[in-house]
Amino acid sequence: MSELVHRAQDFLIREAELLDDRRFDDWLALYDSDAWYWAPVLPDASERGLALAHFDEDHTQLEARIARLRQPNAYSEHPPARTCRLIGNVRIAAHGADGELTVRSALVVHEYRNRAFGDARRTYTATVRHGLRPRADDFAIGWKRVDLVDAECGFHVASVPL
Repeated sequence: MSELVHRAQDFLIREAELLDDRRFDDWLALYDSDAWYWAPVLPDASERGLALAHFDEDHTQLEARIARLRQPNAYSEHPPARTCRLIGNVRIAAHGADGELTVRSALVVHEYRNRAFGDARRTYTATVRHGLRPRADDFAIGWKRVDLVDAECGFHVASVPL
């Protein structure tokens, strides 16, 4: 494995750990201020804003999502979800002249909620593409696209980011 692929993989694993640990401020700090986060419904969607999406958020909307997750009356987070993310099949799909990497990976997220009216278990699987920009000796996320394997199905999207 090349050093660059190894660094990108470590970055993606760190992002997953921050989400699993519910360290949402630290997770958001990985994103550049002009970043976007998108999960189109159709896998061949090519333009944000024109395609139906499970979510399509910019940095400001990500900040609002995190604020909602912290609200004491946030129904979707009572009790808070416990998650475990697995990242695999990491490869660099493109390397731009400006140093930006397009990194493709596989993602599996297991989400569990212990509810009084019955436990809820969900599994999300996706191909994820990150636009990673060089930042000092690390990366920043310029964009993230999540293509859920079963995106066309009707289901409840996770309240915590994927």
